[in-house]
Amino acid sequence: GAKQKMEFMTKKGKSYLAVKKIRRFDDDFSIGEFEEMAHDIYIKAHETIA
Repeated sequence: GAKQKMEFMTKKGKSYLAVKKIRRFDDDFSIGEFEEMAHDIYIKAHETIA
């Protein structure tokens, strides 16, 4: 209900502020590129450990 909607908006706001903070240091930051890069790093790390 209302509590879940409030939590969702709080998380969305924090996420927006985090991206805004990153963009202060890196003007070319792209969430899509970051997502792909993070996924590749995760897979490589998992393969290295396993």
